[in-house]
Order: sequence, then structure tokens, then C-alpha cells
Amino acid sequence: MEVVSPRMGPGWIRTSDLAVIDSDGFVFVLGRADGAINRGGFKLLPDDVERALQSHPAVAAAGVVGIPDQRLGQVPAAVVELDPRQPAPSISDLEAHLRQNVPATHVPVAWRFVEKLPYTNMMKTDRLALRRLFDADAA
Repeated sequence: MEVVSPRMGPGWIRTSDLAVIDSDGFVFVLGRADGAINRGGFKLLPDDVERALQSHPAVAAAGVVGIPDQRLGQVPAAVVELDPRQPAPSISDLEAHLRQNVPATHVPVAWRFVEKLPYTNMMKTDRLALRRLFDADAA
């Protein structure tokens, strides 16, 4: 998707978002193109998993990235910011919640819990910072 944002300048800006325009001229943002995860031939968008996680009452925010897997190429990994007003769920609780809302291929295999998700200066989840949280596992 490309946009003109007067706050950013007069020209067109290429975003990392995927979008479509329907026959009535409405724009629908589908997710970010830069984060697609290819899990053994199944392509999944992190935004789908993030939305499903955020529908859990104890999840305040979530970020999902692909991490390397020797057999499958990549697998999803989730970083979760919990709502402090809710009882903390276990990983198995979150996995069960996801299995009701997304295909099994979308369920993360690695998890991290943080006080606050990292964001870019454009206020999007900082996926590079999320990946670094899993770097120790890959080493």
C-alpha cells in the first residue's frame, strides 16, 4: 500500500502493509507484507495470530514473528503483553484459545511475556526487536 501523508511530506510513501480496494472503492488493510511466515509451505500473516491472541481477555497486546526452524523453515513465535487487571493465563490456555480461532499451523511454538511490546517510531510493533527476544533460542 502507498499513501500520501501530509505529516510525512508531500510525496507518496510506500508502507509495508497489504491492502485491497473493493468494487465500491473501500480500502481494506489485510496486514503487513514484511512479516509473512512460511511454515513448511503454509503461509501465515502474523496479524491474524495477533488479532486472535488479542481477543483473549487477559492479553493487552501481542506481536508474532517467524523464527527459524530446521525442518519447517520458519515457525511462529509470540510475544505477549498481559493485561495486569486480569489473571495471567498459561501458555496452554493461550494455545487452546488460538486453536479455537486460527488454524493449527498458526499456533506459536515459542512464547515470551513482556511488560510492554516494543514499537517503531511509526507506532507499529517492532518486529526486529521481537525477533531478538528469540535469538538466544536459535544460538
